Amino acid sequence: MIKSIEEEVKEFLVNNGLIKKNSFTLDKTLNELGLDGDDALEFMSAYADKFNVDMSNFDYGKHFGPDSGFFNPISFLSFIFFRKINLVPISIEKLIIAAKNGKWFEED
Repeated sequence: MIKSIEEEVKEFLVNNGLIKKNSFTLDKTLNELGLDGDDALEFMSAYADKFNVDMSNFDYGKHFGPDSGFFNPISFLSFIFFRKINLVPISIEKLIIAAKNGKWFEED
């Protein structure tokens, strides 16, 4: 039996510990699943490799905040007040669409 891209992306999310099988919706976002900082960067890189998605126009800073491993109070407050509000979420549905198309797209 051949799996659809949608099933493969969902399985990838399950295998990466982000979701439990059959316990999510397509509108759930990576931020809601707890991805941010270096973890998000690693996840998106693994996703691009797995599904052969061209990420040349992917803007990491548009979707994710800085890694929280090193605490810098000034950077943290700046991020909280000026940037986190403007993050553009990435839904599971968007991951599926980009995997089907083989290219990441940014909405304006």
